[in-house]
Amino acid sequence: MSLLNFPDELLISIALEVDIPGLRSLSRTHRRFRAVAKEALIQTASLSPYHIISLVDTLDQNPTLVYRVTHLRFQPLTQAVYDDMIRADGSYHAQMNDYAFDRCRDIIRKGYPYPENKAWIKALHEVKDFYSLGLSLLIAKTTSLAALTIGVSMLDSMPLVKRFFEAAPDVQVAEWVKQVQSLLHARLSSITIYEEQHHYNFPRTKVSFKPFTNLKELSIPYYRLVAHQSESRNILPHSLETLKVTESVIRGFNERWFDPLFEDADYHGRLLVVELQYRYNLWSTAGLFIQSSGTRYEHIFTDWSKRPTVSFQTTFGNRKMTISSQQGLEAPKAYIRGELGEAISHLADIPFLEFWRNPFVSFALGYRM
Repeated sequence: MSLLNFPDELLISIALEVDIPGLRSLSRTHRRFRAVAKEALIQTASLSPYHIISLVDTLDQNPTLVYRVTHLRFQPLTQAVYDDMIRADGSYHAQMNDYAFDRCRDIIRKGYPYPENKAWIKALHEVKDFYSLGLSLLIAKTTSLAALTIGVSMLDSMPLVKRFFEAAPDVQVAEWVKQVQSLLHARLSSITIYEEQHHYNFPRTKVSFKPFTNLKELSIPYYRLVAHQSESRNILPHSLETLKVTESVIRGFNERWFDPLFEDADYHGRLLVVELQYRYNLWSTAGLFIQSSGTRYEHIFTDWSKRPTVSFQTTFGNRKMTISSQQGLEAPKAYIRGELGEAISHLADIPFLEFWRNPFVSFALGYRM
């Protein structure tokens, strides 16, 4: 039986399992597969912030793809990409010819009916931030959007993205920005904010996710969530079910911030999973906790793991405590689950001399045997 006889739904399901080079090859084999590959690419590929306008244009020319865009994934904002965006931003008004203006206006009119769209249409002529405006058009266009993945540099550098998440109710916000906020706050059920290498010293955004009333899954670096010392109920929405804290710290870990997640059932009653993610392997993480605080966290993590309503999980990368400086800045590609409280307990019970002679422990921590 020829693949050409398969229904589109099945072909798309198959294409979703293919990597991006494979999708490019698939698109060249047959005209029908070109459409299938394009739809799979839209659903799975990550997008450079520089190509926001290009995606708006692609969706505008292929209306059937609009409803397939459920997850926007943005690639890291590298120095080269940021510099290109700054140069393109400077020529924004030159690019906004009558044809482009009419197309943008049509997108806005479909996203918001009159008179709410007046502020957006006015902003086309007045807003200097070309990429924030392009992102607002993309959000208006992708009516099925439910998930967003961005890096911390995009969060801190793009004014519109900063306004989505900023915990600053006193900041004056343009009316058209409020309309974009209301769309995104209502739609998103999953948000991922990932750490990336910093090329510029952007002011760090103080975040709050309370306006995202349907948010169920949140993944965010530890210092972005805990660093500003605000209580969890002032940052997290009542609807949250899964919280993944990446780049978790060891020295200075603030367990008091996490306690209400397990104890405040009135507000966090829907919370099912809290995960702490570490770049070090299980035994190195346990060893570093012992170095920093003795066995204090053994009882804290063990107690959290026994809570009946919230599942407490810890996952670990492959770094070893004695050679971490040689392992670069990239995050591990895979994480495995382990019981951190038990690991601290086992490691603390090993006598000093036996600790150094134990080949398993030595290897796990990165010591030469």
